[in-house]
Amino acid sequence: MADDDPIVFSELKWIGQIVDFKDPPCSWEIVEKLQENSQWFSKWEFEECKFCSESSGVFVCKDTKTSIQAIMKIRIQIPFYEARNYPSDQRAKQAQGVISERTENEIEALGYLTSSKCPSIPKLIAWKHEIQDRDGCVPGGCVDYIVMEKLKGITLSDIPVYDMTPEQKQILRLAFKKAYKNCLKCGFAHLDPGHRNLIWDEENAQCYLIDWEIWRHRRRTRVDKWDESEYGFWGLD
Repeated sequence: MADDDPIVFSELKWIGQIVDFKDPPCSWEIVEKLQENSQWFSKWEFEECKFCSESSGVFVCKDTKTSIQAIMKIRIQIPFYEARNYPSDQRAKQAQGVISERTENEIEALGYLTSSKCPSIPKLIAWKHEIQDRDGCVPGGCVDYIVMEKLKGITLSDIPVYDMTPEQKQILRLAFKKAYKNCLKCGFAHLDPGHRNLIWDEENAQCYLIDWEIWRHRRRTRVDKWDESEYGFWGLD
C-alpha cells in the first residue's frame, strides 16, 4: 500500500469485531492488525477492462471459547480510485457480489493441502463469503473471510536474510526445499515467489509457504520436479 493510499481496514472499526462461521461452527475475535494491501484500479480500468479494486487485511484473531490464536485474512471489494469519496449509493453501482477469485484460489489450495496433511502450509480452519452492507466500501460488494493456523516463526521479509551466515542460510534453503517439495507432492505449485510468502521458524528449522492466492496444479512432468533455480525465484540464492 502506498503511503498516500486511504486506509481501508481501520483498526477502530475492525479490532474487537467477532466474526461467526457456520462450517465448522466457530467464532473468532479480531485482536491485532498485521497488515493491509490494496489494489486500486482507475475508473477507466473498471469500466473498460472490468478490473475490480480489492483490499485485503491480515489480522491476529482468537477463538472466543478457547482463546487459541489464528490468522484471519479479510478481502473486500473497494471502489475504483476516483470514487473512493463518492456517496455510498454511487459506490454501490460498482458492486460485484461474487466471491473474490483470489479468495477462491486460496480456499481451494489451503483446503486440499490441509486435508492432505501437508506440513508446510497454514492449516485452513474456516471461511465464508458475505456481501457488504450499506456502510461498506462498496455496498453489495464482496467481503470474504479466511481463518487459518497461526504458524510459529517470522515472515522472511522481516528478516535480514542477506546478513545470515552461510551455515544459517544453508539450513534455511534446505528447509525451504523440503517445504516446497511437500506442496508439490500434494499437487500444488506456488506461483507467487518471494520472502513475503515464506514463514521461517528458525528454532525448529521449519519453513512454510503462505498466501496461496496464485498457484497451479502440479503437472506430472519434469517441469514440476524440484529445480535448484527455485532458490533464485524465492530470493534464496
